Amino acid sequence: MKGAFTGALRDKAGRFELADGGTLFLDEIGEIPFAMQAKLLRVLLVFDAPAPRTPSAIPTPIADGPMLTRAELKQRERENIAAALAQTHGKVFGANGATALLGMKPTTLASRIKALGLQQN
Repeated sequence: MKGAFTGALRDKAGRFELADGGTLFLDEIGEIPFAMQAKLLRVLLVFDAPAPRTPSAIPTPIADGPMLTRAELKQRERENIAAALAQTHGKVFGANGATALLGMKPTTLASRIKALGLQQN
């Protein structure tokens, strides 16, 4: 199927489709413009509705345990990034770096390392 915008040559799965069966981590929602927050909220409210370009419905996520607080989520993120840095011996960039391991953009990871007060070894 052809893409939805001018010049699109192929169909590309969106973030919600890529997270199907997994977790979509939405960080820094407060920095998104209010108009976009409203649209995102609308998508989340109708999460079990069929996707517009696929015949199958998006499954409704079910929590597998207790909900985490914002502080707990931040601590878990910190521990996850610290573990990735330890596993890569402090290497952030490149094929064997933490960015590749975590699937993050280098600038995003560098920003999170700074914001969480982590040290690169």
